Amino acid sequence: MIRQGAALVECAADVLREVAPHRSAPPPRPMPPPDGLAAQVFACLEDTAQHIDQLIARSALPAAKVLEALLALELQGLVQQLPGKCFARRVAPVRRPAPDR
Repeated sequence: MIRQGAALVECAADVLREVAPHRSAPPPRPMPPPDGLAAQVFACLEDTAQHIDQLIARSALPAAKVLEALLALELQGLVQQLPGKCFARRVAPVRRPAPDR
């Protein structure tokens, strides 16, 4: 097989490099700013951890709506949940890889 051009493969990245050398990671897309309730909850967040009860009090929204907004913000990579039901803004948004199609 080596005579036929086989390459040494030690990890998944080696396979991808051989199978699809032209394929590279897409450039990161800028995240749209949060809107609606998510924007209101995001404005209450800080870079340091805040307990969920503080966020509910600061936002003056029902607990269910705050949790819904926090989930949406977390999925966008704008918020991180910390131990003890605390939340904080992410300093830099998380870049998740695009799913293969």
